[in-house]
Amino acid sequence: MHAECVRRKKRMVIRLLFVLIPLLVGTVFYLFFDPHTAFSARLVSLFPALSKLQIPAAWTDNPILRFCRNYLCDFCWAFSLESSVILLFACTRRGLRRSVSITLPLSVLLEILQKTESVSGTFDPADILVEAAAIFMAGFIQYFLGGKGNEKMGSCDVSGDGSGTVHGIRARKWFG
Repeated sequence: MHAECVRRKKRMVIRLLFVLIPLLVGTVFYLFFDPHTAFSARLVSLFPALSKLQIPAAWTDNPILRFCRNYLCDFCWAFSLESSVILLFACTRRGLRRSVSITLPLSVLLEILQKTESVSGTFDPADILVEAAAIFMAGFIQYFLGGKGNEKMGSCDVSGDGSGTVHGIRARKWFG
């Protein structure tokens, strides 16, 4: 029983990294390659030394860098969003459907709000496609990584008595 719990905890750490790493990559890429976004401007206003790290606009004339500048950040952030939301659900098909049914409409809504200027940014229909691809990719990776059917955040029975207790705390069923 203990070995299974250790495996589950290792999988959970990996699943949490699927939230943090894309978030960090998207943030760093925005900061370096797209200093004119509201997000980059806010970061630079908080940490002025970051302005020295920004890559000159002439470097982003490269089509690959331009593609990455326009879509990589959105991909990373949508991937991170789906990876974080699916942690709330069991790694089942039902949990996957629930998480995607939250993150996909949210992503589309935020992109559409950019068109109405309620949210800062530039509306781009291709962003919706990129974000949808990231959401589905993250969902499937998390589904297969999470053990396909038996893992929720903290659902490891350390006590060995079947009570679902994790280090003296009763594991909670979140949603499904």
